[in-house]
Amino acid sequence: MGTTASPINPVEAKMWGHWQTAIDCSWLCSDQIDRVMGQELAHYFDFTGVTVNGKLTLREDGTFTMTIDEAAVQALSQQITQSVQGGLYGYLEQALAEELSGFTLDAYLNATGLTMEDLMTVAGMNMGQLVLDMIQPLRTVPCSGTYFVKDEQLHIAGTVCGFALTEDSLSIYAPVEGPPDGVSLSFPALLPLEFIRVEAISDVP
Repeated sequence: MGTTASPINPVEAKMWGHWQTAIDCSWLCSDQIDRVMGQELAHYFDFTGVTVNGKLTLREDGTFTMTIDEAAVQALSQQITQSVQGGLYGYLEQALAEELSGFTLDAYLNATGLTMEDLMTVAGMNMGQLVLDMIQPLRTVPCSGTYFVKDEQLHIAGTVCGFALTEDSLSIYAPVEGPPDGVSLSFPALLPLEFIRVEAISDVP
């Protein structure tokens, strides 16, 4: 005698497929700048638009995978480096103008033969390490596990989240209940995330 298949959850069925999101990394960068240089200097640094693409696949069998575009992370490193250098330039330009009226940072660099990297080293800042610290949380994003919907909440990798679903969009909100011991969700710190549907199919490979 055959076993009876479990009934299909209609909400989960609407989730099956590939979803894409732009993960906002601006707050990751700003938090690191606050720790390294202090909040009083944070306004010199603009990380607006610093994002990286993430892809969420929700399968019919109740499993999921979350990935990020590694090439985009590498490109993001360059973008962050430029933003940090630009912010530091603005700060030093103003500080120099206050000390030596009419003397620009470019003139100072030309006169001393120093570079922006040299000034960061003198200030005790390691650009490479700073950028690595900013993007490190993104390295925890790729993950996989199980999910299901119950009582209008999304249970994903042992964490309970709020969500909103339409035909072409999926919003996952900050966890309302943390994961149990021994189970971790790799991207809760990045929530909320707004996904758009890339492909809707009944059985995602």
